Amino acid sequence: MFLRVLLCFVVAVSLCAAKDIGYYSAIVRVERLLLAERKMVGKVKQYISQGGQVTGDLRSYVDSYDDSWLHPPRDDPLHFAHHPVGAYLLIKRLSQKHMKGVFQQAQDLIEKPNILVELPDKEDLEMSAFALVRLQLVYNLDINSLVQGQVVMTVTSPQSAVPQHIAVTGMEPTLTLDLSDTMFIGDVACRQNDSESGILWYNFNLASADGLNSRVKALSRIASAHSKLKQHEKAFAIYREALELDPDNQILYADYDDAMRLAALGGTAADEAPAKLKASLAKSRHLCRLDVLQNVAPRRGLKCRYVRDSPDLYISPAKMEVLHRKNPRLVMYHDVISQNEARTFRSTGFPKFRRTLALDGKGRVYIDIYSVSESGSIRDKEDSFIGKMSRRVGHLTGLSTGPPHTEPMMVFNFGLGGAIQHHKDYMAEAHKYQTALDGNRMITFLIYLNEVEAGGAVVFPDLDLITPAVQNAALMIENLNKSGDNLPRSQHAGCPVLIGSKWTAIKYIREFGNEFKRPCGLTPDE
Repeated sequence: MFLRVLLCFVVAVSLCAAKDIGYYSAIVRVERLLLAERKMVGKVKQYISQGGQVTGDLRSYVDSYDDSWLHPPRDDPLHFAHHPVGAYLLIKRLSQKHMKGVFQQAQDLIEKPNILVELPDKEDLEMSAFALVRLQLVYNLDINSLVQGQVVMTVTSPQSAVPQHIAVTGMEPTLTLDLSDTMFIGDVACRQNDSESGILWYNFNLASADGLNSRVKALSRIASAHSKLKQHEKAFAIYREALELDPDNQILYADYDDAMRLAALGGTAADEAPAKLKASLAKSRHLCRLDVLQNVAPRRGLKCRYVRDSPDLYISPAKMEVLHRKNPRLVMYHDVISQNEARTFRSTGFPKFRRTLALDGKGRVYIDIYSVSESGSIRDKEDSFIGKMSRRVGHLTGLSTGPPHTEPMMVFNFGLGGAIQHHKDYMAEAHKYQTALDGNRMITFLIYLNEVEAGGAVVFPDLDLITPAVQNAALMIENLNKSGDNLPRSQHAGCPVLIGSKWTAIKYIREFGNEFKRPCGLTPDE
């Protein structure tokens, strides 16, 4: 299975989310939601201070709004949208049923509201909770710290049996999850078929339980999760522990009997994941963690130099860093765009955003709940700036980048815990019909449009290689060799964004039209 970004349709510039997108699917939407709420609260507080009268619900909402959200750190006005717990709490607060009426009341008080916003819904809340599950799993986050708003990675090493805790962020007293949040997150993990993560979150509730009922509830959830994993003996033992605390609970008795019957039958869950895939996933997670820890030494043999592969680069040569020499060749070009150009990329792409879709091995389109992002497709003729950027890609690579030799430029913004699963950018045999006219995807040219505070690297598990998200730089991935044969070791994955927002632009360069600019070598493996 591999991912393939599909072309997107034009949408209107609006804060209102369409049916196929949500606030969780792009951090830029969370940012705008945060700013809309902050502006609304500020105006209502000003109205009250001037003697205005408001309803009880609106006053309660404004009074409960923490002033630290109204006055964020000066160096990061979007701090709470970029923090995973902050984003979850924002969506949780505004997805409550009564908030629609509260916002309507607030807008009615303002002569020129200009703050029209579609509030998040139940799906946004559930998927933002699942983002915390995904981040905890990939980065091995300490749940006890996370519920206090602190992002702390648990690191084990062969030299020490005692795990180390390394803080990525400081303590955030305003970002606190309560026991109802952690129970909800565990429930979401189980609904999304990740019962192992669900057990971790339920165990936090069990350890923090302050009464008989909350302890029984946590034990029941843990036992149910073990049952889903077909670990019936564990489930039976935990149900028995819960019944010892609450012997009159008839529902528990029924679940206990089922677990006892299944445990007597024996058997454990069959691990259906291929060993190679499991090893690749484990390797990718390891590389993602190393990227955040920033303890990866430069690779031996790394070469950096100025290049002039095009007449347009004679005055201002490209800064090229060779990350991997061949099979596949990976190159990082530094400073390929300016800050202003990066902003133009983002503002040009956002109006066209739709949820990024995936294509499975049989050509069927689906939404991947793990690969969370939105994207917009822009043809060179639609926008002069995009045409200019496509030509610049051609100058750097020495290839033809105008239609029909390339696909339209794609602009992406990743969502909460946004990642891209393992994939190869070239078309597999099952999709040869898609390459009949333009050839296969020969080169991937990935431009980083902003700085990511933590996470968001692209990792190559087969090469044991991390390519961090470097602002204004571009990563060139060779997907095919010169003879047109696929390069399976080009398989890569995008690490989840742990803190911050990740914007990228991608240009896929096809084979046809580039035969003489990238001719075959003297040997088949070139």
